[in-house]
Parts: sequence; structure tokens; C-alpha cells
Amino acid sequence: MIRIPSKLAVGLLAGALYVAPAMAQTPTPDSAEGNDRITITGIQPERMRDFVRELMEPGKLGQLSRWEDKVCPGVVGLKPEASQAMLDRIAMRAISLDLKVGEPGCKANVLIVVTEDGQQFTPTFVQQNKKLFGDAFDAGNSLGKTALAAFKNNDKPVRWWHVSQTVTDRGQVLGDSVATVANGGGFNGAQVARVNNASRLGASTHQEFNRIIAIVDTSKTDGVSFGAVADYIAMIALTQIQADVDAGGYDSILNVFDGPVGGEPPMTGWTAWDSAFVKGLYSVSKDFVTSQQLENEIVRQVTEANAEQERGKSGDQRKS
Repeated sequence: MIRIPSKLAVGLLAGALYVAPAMAQTPTPDSAEGNDRITITGIQPERMRDFVRELMEPGKLGQLSRWEDKVCPGVVGLKPEASQAMLDRIAMRAISLDLKVGEPGCKANVLIVVTEDGQQFTPTFVQQNKKLFGDAFDAGNSLGKTALAAFKNNDKPVRWWHVSQTVTDRGQVLGDSVATVANGGGFNGAQVARVNNASRLGASTHQEFNRIIAIVDTSKTDGVSFGAVADYIAMIALTQIQADVDAGGYDSILNVFDGPVGGEPPMTGWTAWDSAFVKGLYSVSKDFVTSQQLENEIVRQVTEANAEQERGKSGDQRKS
């Protein structure tokens, strides 16, 4: 079993650490311009709506989280060269969404732990690092104890846990505060949030990721390329996808551990569906009140992108 430094209970890892060789695959991430199927031509809006609904897991406040600050991935459990290859893959995906990526040595907010026995490792890891998973974290929003119990007992090749924070339109992070009644009326110690916009159409606060923990069980990743595993992790590290997602019937990297369908070649990275969903998520306004509004906007973004690509294809055909 991989041993995690005790300091992890206090703060996230800074950068990638070498602990033990865990993945046998050679770290050769596929080129984004080569093997990844990232065009979104031909996706029907209603099919995309079904796909979005399957993937989305809004938090307790009904909003999806995404990254607004720097993304800093860290890997534990791989040799340095493999860790760097995985970090580069995630960074490449983040940059493609115009996100900032932390410099080497930054404090990791995407923690990837690679182990040979996820089912044995995870419960102990969670128990020893309760604060990391949102326990006693004032400004943290997670799916709660029931979901955390399911996370500990999950038997998937990759399991993930999101901790988000509520942020005002002024960038103020909201957390719990201990307020006491003041003499003469009012309160002492109450947190005050000032917002610029508040209406039924636009929320005055939104959800941002604070950190994400992913645990990779290499006993369940045989037959899947290193690049595909890294892209799977990038998908769940950049979006709030539900833990029990079932993307069967869609051409998505989320199906990579189920093996190729029919005579199709093995997946090597994000597909058109994945790229459309993620790019749609990061293209919409962050102040939508409900997940339904967000869903509608993602589908609209994809529909417009489809139409634009089809117009481009028609123009190219006329020229030829």
C-alpha cells in the first residue's frame, strides 16, 4: 500500500511526488492534434442534452462547479517520468479551456493518488484525512456523508471526490461563521457578503472548485493506455461529473474501462462528446441560478458550434 505523508491532512501536496511504481504502461500521452477526436460535428442537440444530464452532478445548491482560479495537479504513486506525463496531459486540457495552470511546486488542488488496491487503501486514506474531504472545512461544499461513504466503497478503476466553495460575484469566498448576539442588538462575528447582482435570472453567488481528489486503482486499469487514463482523470478533474455516471451509448472517454465497442479501436483520449461538454461548461456564464439553466446553455453552445462547423464544411465544399 502507498503511504501518504501525514502532512497531507493539513494541506494538499505541493507538486508531484515519487512514491512507488504503480502503472506499468509507458507514459506516452497522445497528441491533442493526432489521436483525439475533438470535433463536435454531427452531435444532435437532444442527444447532447441527454449526455449532459447523465454527466451533471450539481452540488447541494443546485449549481455545477468549475475552476475559476489556477489548476494545480499533483500525483502520488507514480515514478517521476510517469507523474510528469500525467500532469502534462491534465495541464494541456486545462489550457485548452483557457484555464491557468500553476507553476511547478504550486500547492496541488487536484490530487491524484495511484495505488494497486483502491478498495483497501481508500477507507483508511479518508479516515486519516477527513479535513481533505470537506470535514471541518468551513468554506467547503461537498455531497455529504452518504456520498463519501459511497466513495470509500466504490470499486471503479478511478473514483473521485469534489470539494467546492461558494463565491460571490465580487470574488468573496463564503464560509461558515460563528455569530453571537451583540449587546444592544445585532450580531458579532457574522460574515457579511456584498454582491453586485441578485435576481431570479442571475445568481449572486456561484460554485467554484476548491480541490478534487482522485484515486486510481491500477489493478483495474489493465488494457487501457496511459494517455487514456490521464484523459479520463482530466475529464473528472475539470468538471463536476456524478460519481455513478453511466455514459453507455455515448462516444465518451468515460467508457474507456469498458473496452472497445464492436470493431472500434481503443480510445486514446477525449472524444467529440467529451470536448463538447467540457467546452460548453466553460463557455457559459457562471451566475446561472439553476442547473436547468446551465444545461440549456451548454446544449445551446454545442448546437451553435455544430451549426458553425456545418456552415464551414459547406463553404469548403463550395470552394472545392
